[in-house]
Amino acid sequence: MASLEIDELLTAIRGLAPAQRRELLERVARELPAEPSDPLAFVGSYADEPELIDAICEDAMNARERDPLRVASG
Repeated sequence: MASLEIDELLTAIRGLAPAQRRELLERVARELPAEPSDPLAFVGSYADEPELIDAICEDAMNARERDPLRVASG
């Protein structure tokens, strides 16, 4: 949905009476899925990209060796 369409929807919603807004919220809540999507759904999404994961891990490990987490004071 384009940003302009969202802005138009918000303008229309703001024009509703409080009771209509409440009804709209209740209807939208009923339309939403009962459970949020699995927060770990991304796990395995790079299963077919082992070289990419290896490169990311190597880069992270090199950064840990090169860049200290804390700089010693004084």
